[in-house]
Amino acid sequence: MPSVAVIGAGASGMAFAVALKLKRPDAEVTVFEKNPKALKKILVTGNGRCNILNFDASADDYFGARDFVRPATEKYTPQRITEFFRGIGLVIMRGDEGRAYPISQSAASVVCVISSAAEREGVKVITDTHIKSIRQAKGGFIINNDRKFDFVVLACGGAAAPKQGTDGTSFDLFKSLGIRVTELYPALTGLSVKDMPFSLKGLRQYCKCTVSLGEKKYCQEGEVQFNDYGLSGIPIMQLSRFIGKGKAAVTLDCLPSLTKNEVTKFLQSHKYCEPSGDVLCGILPRALSNYILLKCNVKKDEPFSNLSSNKTLQIASAIKSLEFSVTGVRGFDFAQVTRGGAALSEFDKNTLESKKVKHLYAVGEALDVDGPCGGYNLGWAWSSALLAAESVLKEL
Repeated sequence: MPSVAVIGAGASGMAFAVALKLKRPDAEVTVFEKNPKALKKILVTGNGRCNILNFDASADDYFGARDFVRPATEKYTPQRITEFFRGIGLVIMRGDEGRAYPISQSAASVVCVISSAAEREGVKVITDTHIKSIRQAKGGFIINNDRKFDFVVLACGGAAAPKQGTDGTSFDLFKSLGIRVTELYPALTGLSVKDMPFSLKGLRQYCKCTVSLGEKKYCQEGEVQFNDYGLSGIPIMQLSRFIGKGKAAVTLDCLPSLTKNEVTKFLQSHKYCEPSGDVLCGILPRALSNYILLKCNVKKDEPFSNLSSNKTLQIASAIKSLEFSVTGVRGFDFAQVTRGGAALSEFDKNTLESKKVKHLYAVGEALDVDGPCGGYNLGWAWSSALLAAESVLKEL
């Protein structure tokens, strides 16, 4: 009877185990998890709704890993992943911008269905067990100097959200097997900003955001959240992966639907004597308009008609390009995913098997693959798990 050890009972590890057992019921598949329960991180995804994948996802969405992920994502498309879940009892619905959710709108449904399928198919899930060592032995692997397996699948996640059990320590298993691990960075997280004004805390504003790193610029558009530490919101989180551990500048276009010329004309059209703060409140929230006036050395109660044309132009420029100095990204405690992981050059992209170690596979966030917010990272977890399961089945 062939035996397979899966390290990590997260999304990719459990999906792999179920997919393998569905096709090879005689295989002994054991999943090891250091947390008390499997699939813990799933429960907090999508604000408890579980943004399970994105129907519009393609390999090109995965930044520098696009060539590596292509075989998995093109073979196991969102449609095929949906069919897999339907086959084990989970119905998926399409939401806005391609985002997909369980039709129950509950992450607990995903956990329930996968866990039930694993139990039904005879997957052994052993929790509260930290795998500290994997060593090669004749014809297989020895786990924790105790149990022998023919195959090992590393599905131990990254370093993001350590409270959910993925603290990055499992990368030591890769290193012990001679597999290179790239530098790790928090991704899909907030930005810490120098001298963030307290008056903006709690504000939400739709902006076009530009991060400048020397000559390079990266842009995203969406709702920005102003916090005591700095900036957050989906567009900011998308940009965080490019900053890494460095410093940068972020510029907010606070009215992306209007050109600078249109904003200027709007301001210049006000020839009345109302306070400047009241004029800007016609286009911006009060807190943001007051802050922009402060940046431009204009008192909020100063009559707008007293301002010079140059001062009006300065205000319009500040609205269209409000700059903050970024001191860094928030840490792994606040990140949704990890940028970095097991080096892709160490694995065969068509099978996800290690090029150095026969019958060793890696899936999900354990690999140096990360995607945008919106179901892309869970989508990679499922597609990589299904490709690895297919690859092991061929070996069996």
